[in-house]
Amino acid sequence: MQAQKEAPPDMQCKDKFLLQSVAASPGTAAKDITPEMFNKESGNHVEECKLRVVYIAPPQPPSPVQEGSEEGSSSTASVSDNGSLNASEFTSVPRAHVKQHEPQHN
Repeated sequence: MQAQKEAPPDMQCKDKFLLQSVAASPGTAAKDITPEMFNKESGNHVEECKLRVVYIAPPQPPSPVQEGSEEGSSSTASVSDNGSLNASEFTSVPRAHVKQHEPQHN
């Protein structure tokens, strides 16, 4: 199996993987598994499943947005080179305030 050099331009692909499984005797070691075990013509019961390849575009980094001061804090989270938030940076993000409403009794 080889990685493709680049994704198809339309992100569509017809590639599939064929998974085959057979029942092996208890105690069978990996070294004892042979291609002959997967030969249907020899009378072996082989289950097959085809997996279709689906390309998903990588997540786009968020666009930089200028934030104003919020309650005296101008801290914002930053995105690392790999596109994920660093935990220490995430904790500096201003938090939203949530009001809890009590149920009203009539």
